[in-house]
Amino acid sequence: MENQVAQQFLQSYYQALMTNKLTLIQFYTDVSSMTYGGEQHRGLKQISDKLESLGFTKIVYKIDDMDVQLGAIQNSLFIFVTGSLQMDDPGFLDTSKWIGRFICPQ
Repeated sequence: MENQVAQQFLQSYYQALMTNKLTLIQFYTDVSSMTYGGEQHRGLKQISDKLESLGFTKIVYKIDDMDVQLGAIQNSLFIFVTGSLQMDDPGFLDTSKWIGRFICPQ
C-alpha cells in the first residue's frame, strides 16, 4: 500500500515538475522546507521564490528506484528517490531526493 501511494505521489510531483515547475508549490505548506544546491528554503514564499528562480525551461526526470518507509506521524511516509534528470541539455545527470513527512490520503 505504501509503495503504491508513494508511486502515485511521485508521478504527480514529477509530472508537475516536467510540465510547469511553478505548480510544484501545491506540494508544500507554510511549514515545509526545501533544500536546493545546499541552500535551505522555508515556507511557501521562499520555496515559491526558489522555484521561480530555477533557470531551466525544460526538464525530463526518470525514476530508477525508490525506498518508502512509514513515518512516525500517523499516515506519513518518507520517500527516497534515485534517478536521472535532463535540464535543457542532451545529457542526463544522476540525482537523488528524499521527501519526508508526506501525509498519505486516507
